[in-house]
Formats: sequence, C-alpha cells, structure tokens
Amino acid sequence: MTTTGDALYRLDEARVAVEYVEALFGQLKVFLLRKQPGHCQRVDYLPAAVLARLGDRLSADKDLMGKGVACRVLSSETESSKLKPWEVTGSGAVALREDATYGRVKVFCALFPTGIRLAEEDSLNVATFKTDDADSFDIRKSVQEHLFGLIGRLAEPEQKILKAVLNSEAIRPRDVVSKLRYVISVLGERERSKRPVSWESAGAYLYEVQLVPDFGLKEDALSLQLARNTACTKILLDAERELSANVVRLAEEQGLLDEEVRRDLAIYLAEKRTYDPDSWLPSICHDPAVRDKLSFDCWDFRKSIIDLTLELKPLQDPKNPTKIAKGLVLKGGSLANDGTKPIQISWTVSPQNPPELAGLRVTVIRIADDGSETDVIAPQSVGGKRKSFMVPIA
Repeated sequence: MTTTGDALYRLDEARVAVEYVEALFGQLKVFLLRKQPGHCQRVDYLPAAVLARLGDRLSADKDLMGKGVACRVLSSETESSKLKPWEVTGSGAVALREDATYGRVKVFCALFPTGIRLAEEDSLNVATFKTDDADSFDIRKSVQEHLFGLIGRLAEPEQKILKAVLNSEAIRPRDVVSKLRYVISVLGERERSKRPVSWESAGAYLYEVQLVPDFGLKEDALSLQLARNTACTKILLDAERELSANVVRLAEEQGLLDEEVRRDLAIYLAEKRTYDPDSWLPSICHDPAVRDKLSFDCWDFRKSIIDLTLELKPLQDPKNPTKIAKGLVLKGGSLANDGTKPIQISWTVSPQNPPELAGLRVTVIRIADDGSETDVIAPQSVGGKRKSFMVPIA
C-alpha cells in the first residue's frame, strides 16, 4: 500500500450489510430450527439495511418454512397491502405470536427495527414473548465468529497481523460491529491494491475502531502504540473541555512534543464535532493533505517506546514436570485449578528493573478455536517491580 497518490478503499455500507447478514443468517436459522413448538423469538437492535436483507432471507427460506418457522420484520405500516413479503404489522405480529402459542405455526421470530413505535407495543414487549428456555440468540458472538472466519481465509502472515490488532487490549473490548467494519475495510484495501494485508494497511483503518489512523504500526511495539493512540484519542473526544485545553493535555499527559502537530490538530479540529469520531477520524486516512500531517505515525512524543523484553514463566517446569505454579494441580497429565487458591503467573523482565518501567498491565485471556480472544478477568495494573500475580479464577 502506498500512502502517496493512492485513493484508499472506502467502505461500502451495502457490503457491511451483506457481511452482517452472512454473520447472522446461518446461525439464527440453526437456532430457530432447534427450538421447541410455541417458541417466540425477538431480535432487536439491528440496522434497517441489515433487517431488510435478513428478514427477506429468513422469511423465504424453504427449510424454515417447511418446519413451520415464521420470520417477519416489524413495520410501522398499518396497511398490509403496502408491506414487503418479509414484513408484518404490529397486529400481524400479535397474531403470529398467538399462532405459535396455539400450534398453528411451530416458531415465530420477530425482528424489531431500532426505535420502531407501534400501537401494539404493550402486546409485543419482551415479557410477552414466550420462550422454551432461557437461551437467547447471541448477535455479538455470531458477528465475532464471522469476522474471524473472514480473517481465516487469508494467508498465515496476514492473519497474524489482523489477529494481533483485534486481540490487543486496546481493541478487544470494542463494539463487534466496529471490528467487523474494520476487517471489511482492510480486506477491501487488499482487493483494491492487490497487495496482501500489511501493518500499514492494518493501521490505516483504525478509525473504524475509533482510533487515529497509524501507518507506522509495528509488531514489536503494537500494544504500546495502540495504548498510546487510545489515550490520545480519548483526550480529543472529551467534550467536557475546550479543544485548546485538550490539545494542551496531549503535551502534558501524553508527552506530545511536536508543536506543529498540535497546531495542525487545533486547526483541523476547530470546525469539527470532536466528540463524534466519525466526523474527523476518517479524513486522516483518506485525505492525503490531512494524512501527511496528522496520521498517528507523524506524532512525535517525548517518551519513546522503550525496548523491553517480558517473558512469562511456564506454569509447568519443562525440566521438572512435577514443579507447577501455585493454584494448579496435575490431573491425568493435564494442569487444572485446585479449586481453593488463585493461580500464580510469574514473569521476568529484561533488562532487570528498568527505571522507565513504572507499572505493568496484567491481562488473562481465553483463546477460541478461531483465534479470537476474550478477557477472563478485567485487566489489572501492578507495579513495575512485581514479578508475579495471583489470578482469581476457578
């Protein structure tokens, strides 16, 4: 990817809707087919473009229809003659729910547009939907699995880059739809440029996860680059203070030395809604004049990212397998929690006791089969001289 003279890929909202539907359709279909007779499922909070495509596919699916599963998108339209085939009025939804209750259809799935107002609202609230169990459809999980599935089609070096970004502490907790948009954007640039995913292209589209585009991402400094970017972006998004005060805070709190960058930021953001990241972050990627001045790799900080090596000690000593970390026991040759104590993790830092190291962030994650990661406990801060931490998990 070349950042000079190239019109970088811009995300097509129709493509987002298509991928969103791909993420949900198969999983929701299987979910509904497994439900017992009389089940009524309510799905909320999906964008209108996604609902239309998803409702169309679900309502016309032969497998679902053959098993007596009815799926409809709620509409505020009151005249049935004006409805799309996959839509239903409020009163029609009440009737379908009654059909499921009395066995005229096996299962009814109602898809509710965000903010819809219906005369039958009280008859269609969450409490009125009968369910056969406490299980509910997990939209976030479905989208997460889909986006990592998209990454899984790439060559291993490209997968490694995107997984490192998405699984970083800065990005991992963010909204899953933002992460889907980010992945689609990077893949779109890959298709446009006919070049593999690189650290440069991975940094270009950080605005989709509400960070400043950074064309200088590096594997060995990634977590610190993203942490610094997160801190700076948070300052600029702070609507409680004046822009000028926030620019000063970049110098005082984050050590942004470059007066020219601070001045250019103040000028660029003066007419922007700084509290709205979509109003100013994308142009730092797509406008060459702005990109050359304000992409995060142009920001000069007082404190450089120091070269440290932190190495985790194994939970089981490879030379002496009977020697294991506190809180663990050997069961059938595998490590397991003893059920009474936290698990101790230990590490070494090289060089030892560097004066620049004030503290550490301890993050414990669970890695899924698709390579996605989730936090087991909330990240914890410890002093820079600490060499171990007790993880309070069962």
